[in-house]
Amino acid sequence: MMVSPHQLKFSDLKPGVKRVEHFKISNTMKNKTLVGDVVNPSGPGAAQFEIVGGLTHFSLPQGGPGDEIKVQYTPSAPGATDTATIAIISSDPTQHSFTVGLTGKGKK
Repeated sequence: MMVSPHQLKFSDLKPGVKRVEHFKISNTMKNKTLVGDVVNPSGPGAAQFEIVGGLTHFSLPQGGPGDEIKVQYTPSAPGATDTATIAIISSDPTQHSFTVGLTGKGKK
């Protein structure tokens, strides 16, 4: 399994403004289908992040297009920094799990 990028950063958003960024999950296993789950955001700022696109339960053939997960961020307050993570659990025997870091900042 390959995940790119490893971190999503949302910066300088005015309160009430939303932004969407994405990461991609790809199957790097040979001759096997990668199956797994993308877990909802967790952590202190998790309420500010939401998965708004992509398959949260995936089945990706080797060499296929992968799964693009879209994440939306809404700042909690002006000047606030919100952090959370999204865990990915998969059938890849060499990388069973992966964590994508989320950081967002509200504009003052």
